[in-house]
Amino acid sequence: MKNVLTFKLTRRIASAAMGVGMLAALVMGSAGTALADSGGGSVTVDAGSLSETINSILINSGSHVSLNGTDQNISIALPITVKDPTGSGDGWNVTIKASQFTGTGDSSHVLPAPTVSAVSFTDVTNTTDTDPTNTITDYSNFSVPTGSTPSPLFSAASGTGMGAFTLNPTMTVKVPANAIPDTYSSTFTLAVAAGPSA
Repeated sequence: MKNVLTFKLTRRIASAAMGVGMLAALVMGSAGTALADSGGGSVTVDAGSLSETINSILINSGSHVSLNGTDQNISIALPITVKDPTGSGDGWNVTIKASQFTGTGDSSHVLPAPTVSAVSFTDVTNTTDTDPTNTITDYSNFSVPTGSTPSPLFSAASGTGMGAFTLNPTMTVKVPANAIPDTYSSTFTLAVAAGPSA
């Protein structure tokens, strides 16, 4: 009789195990079907165009200059916004040239060419862009050219400058002690191109 009870007990355990196995198979089959039922999508990201914009130019904070018998340096604010949405990582460079500061009352009245002592930048968007690394490190003898050939003003190294930034050159123009009173004007020309300057 003991053998029969043992046999029956073993048989019930086996049946229970078989039931659990079948339930697991059903659950796995159901989960497998749910995983196979997936969707997908895609999006195309297009490159933008490299561009620069000259913001308003302000000379001597818009004030008059009064001759005082000494040489004077007056400041030129020339903020330049550069946008690099190309996604290329090639870097970029900005070049500058200017016409001679010439008197509007008498074109024989001229001032020396402006000089640049530094160029800083501010991040326009403050997001996940890549700040530019300027490969021009020495501005100690930088005079803005007044001829036909521009000079590099700022040069973003490869892999940098991806985003939008405003360049802020520290520029001055000398008003010599012997300058002739007049209203002086100049035209600045800037251009941006892909790749750091040579």
